[in-house]
Amino acid sequence: PFARVLLSSDCMGMVLLSDELVRPLARIWCVFEAYLTACLRSGVSIDRLYQKKSHFFDVACPVLAPSHPDGFLIAMLKDAQNGSTHQWEEVPGTDFPLEVASKGVIVKIEEAQASEMK
Repeated sequence: PFARVLLSSDCMGMVLLSDELVRPLARIWCVFEAYLTACLRSGVSIDRLYQKKSHFFDVACPVLAPSHPDGFLIAMLKDAQNGSTHQWEEVPGTDFPLEVASKGVIVKIEEAQASEMK
């Protein structure tokens, strides 16, 4: 169902909600959705029906903040759709975790698992 949403003409992009261990990209369906999004944002034609002029891929992640009432803040890498990103943070000075960005770039697809093993 998520692939159909990503491929629909109404969908403008995807936001990956991650944790510090980048666990979503250890699940095969999340890797597939990220792959579809990467294809769509780069202009790669999945099928003549599924070409888009633009498609974003943002990544949001909690950052530990013991002094904050929730214990964490949100930082986000927003896709500038030109090969670069812009950082957004809930509180200025809260940097997006570099370890999350680096793990996200080096995804081992062959190690991804189903969310529920049957």
